[in-house]
Amino acid sequence: MSELETPSTPSMDESELRRGLERLIVAQDGDEYIIGRADRDLYVAVPEPGAVLVEALRDGASLGEATDLASKAAGEDVDAVDFLTGLRDAGMFAGDDDPDVSPGSEVGRGVRIGWIDRVPQRAARMLFGRVAWSLYGLATLTVIALWMVRPDLWPIFDDLWFLDDPIWSMLAMFVVSVVLAGVHEVWHWLAGRALGVPARFRMSKRGVALVFESDLSQLVTLPRRARYSPMLAGIAFDLSVLALAFGTRLAFREELLNVPPLIDRFAGALVFRQVLVLAWQFFGVAFRSDSYAILANALGCHNLYRATALTLKDRVWRLSDVEAAELAAIGPRDRKVAGWFWLGYLAGGFLMLVVMVRYIVPLTFGMIAFLTPNITGLATETVAFWQSLAVVVLLVGQFAVVPLIGARERRHRRRNRPATAGRTARPVVGWHVWVTRVSVAVVAILAANYGIEGVLKFVEASPDASAENAAAAAHDDSCLPGDRVDILDYPHISQQDAATVEYNSNPATSGAHYGMAVAPGIYRSTLEEPQLVHSLEHGRVAIQYLPDTPSDIVGELESIAKQYAPHVVMAPNPRLDTQIALTAWGRIETFDDFDEERISRFVGLLHSR
Repeated sequence: MSELETPSTPSMDESELRRGLERLIVAQDGDEYIIGRADRDLYVAVPEPGAVLVEALRDGASLGEATDLASKAAGEDVDAVDFLTGLRDAGMFAGDDDPDVSPGSEVGRGVRIGWIDRVPQRAARMLFGRVAWSLYGLATLTVIALWMVRPDLWPIFDDLWFLDDPIWSMLAMFVVSVVLAGVHEVWHWLAGRALGVPARFRMSKRGVALVFESDLSQLVTLPRRARYSPMLAGIAFDLSVLALAFGTRLAFREELLNVPPLIDRFAGALVFRQVLVLAWQFFGVAFRSDSYAILANALGCHNLYRATALTLKDRVWRLSDVEAAELAAIGPRDRKVAGWFWLGYLAGGFLMLVVMVRYIVPLTFGMIAFLTPNITGLATETVAFWQSLAVVVLLVGQFAVVPLIGARERRHRRRNRPATAGRTARPVVGWHVWVTRVSVAVVAILAANYGIEGVLKFVEASPDASAENAAAAAHDDSCLPGDRVDILDYPHISQQDAATVEYNSNPATSGAHYGMAVAPGIYRSTLEEPQLVHSLEHGRVAIQYLPDTPSDIVGELESIAKQYAPHVVMAPNPRLDTQIALTAWGRIETFDDFDEERISRFVGLLHSR
């Protein structure tokens, strides 16, 4: 055999064919067989005769001999040349000089990390055997139980600011998040290693988020039931970290664990981060999260994500001939499931918008507004200047990289599409098309309304306190503990402005403050007043004391703070006029002696107001 040729396609010589066959993976999947290129993330489902043909050629059979074997398996004549040409046109036989597969190229499938490949398979199996999965299950039950019976352990956004400096908190959480995201992928990788499946590591994107990704595409060589361990491994790791953080907070608050309060606050930041990550993994089906891989495997699909995207586009607008050919080349099972899976795709996109509007946009703009004066007004030899510059670069940089990665992935996908003419074709309009279009329109309207409302709420938030003071003056608050203090206007300020701010009480009960609050909890160092005031605005109560307060009294105060843990910030303050001071938003009470009943009453009645 010197070359393969059909009337409509260019020829393919034997050396090209043999080299291409060496790169293919052939694996049985139920009644079908999977033929794929792991380095290109290309997989197609074929009937048994196609797999027989490829395996025979790989074993050295001639084209005629392989065709006879495939025809025997099919029970009828097989057109081997047409089948092989189809594989070639789909990119299965691309050479090493193809930019999609060259090592380290911008559109490559990632890199191998040597130390994981050198982990003995037996050692990796210890992390994913019956005992290990029992422990992962116990961690999951612990998380569920504590979530149900201890709502005081639920995370809040302010938990992120667990250090007494908001900039250090942001930098610390960035490092922690990168490390945990990396270990999450390592856990996938090790679970694959336990089964003898190689993997590659790369950076990718999910919606607007920059993520690490483990390419375990060679799991297709395993039976579907065996694939769940690597797919679930990352979630198992995240649940274990969450269980540890939950347990630490519980033990600290119940005074079963004597650790520095910083550990408790750090555990709170971890809880917030892990809950967001797990929500992403479970509900981010539209963005190829771990739950997507699990669902696609359970539903017997191979390329459900792309099939869903093309199906949705086909019903809402139109597909080009190239895209139509790509959709047609995807297996019938994927296309069938995509007919209803698009609902989850839409819901995931809406959830992404909610997260963006509620957390990402306010956090990004708030931090940039807070840090820009530090960059423009401080000398370059100050620590705050470099802190601020680093955070801004990280915030802006992650969003700048995402479009570049998106462009890379689009180029990779275009190179892997079957080549066809460029004309466009309108979809066939039926009832399911109109249902899809109406659904998309409704979600788009809701998303636009929610997005605009959320952004305007953030941008147009008024710091004017006149309405609150008028309402407070008209209300009889004699039954409340402490004394009322007029609420000052409360704009967000930068660290550069903090030195010029004046408050109307000591300690402050309202007024100008930083854009970031301080996490609830116990602190052993003095907090900046603008940061603490923001916590009061969020409904928390501050317990402050002079640094020379006897240790036994401090211990009593800490016990009260633990009792009301989600609602209290406790810290020493050398600027106090009395031994102990309690503050809430627009309310203050001071003490020269410890009075447990009065303190508990103040905190109990005034938190969350």
